[in-house]
Amino acid sequence: MLRKTFCGTLDYVPPEMVQGEQYDRHTDNWSIGILTYEFLTGRPPFEKRSKIDTLNSIVSGEELLLPEYLTEESRDFISRLLLLDPKNRMELEEALQHSFIRKYN
Repeated sequence: MLRKTFCGTLDYVPPEMVQGEQYDRHTDNWSIGILTYEFLTGRPPFEKRSKIDTLNSIVSGEELLLPEYLTEESRDFISRLLLLDPKNRMELEEALQHSFIRKYN
C-alpha cells in the first residue's frame, strides 16, 4: 500500500517522505538503518543544528559518514539500508540473512 502522510521522528524520516512522495514498506528499511547507526554510534547519522538542515541532509544525498570504529559488517548493513532510492534498499528478508545480524543468532 502506498502512503503519502508525513509522520515520524525527524531523524528517522526517509528522503521520499521529506519530498512528499508516495512511500511503501521500504520506508521501514530506512528506519532500521537509522536505528542501527544510532545504536552503534550514539547519534543519528543526518542530525544537524536545525530541522531544515537535517531535512536537507537527508534528501541531499550527502555522503553517509560511517565511523572507522564500526565493523565492516555493520557499515555494509547500514549503507545498504540508507540508500536514497527506496527500491535499492536492502529488503528485510535479505537484512535478516546479513552477516551482521546472523552472527548474533
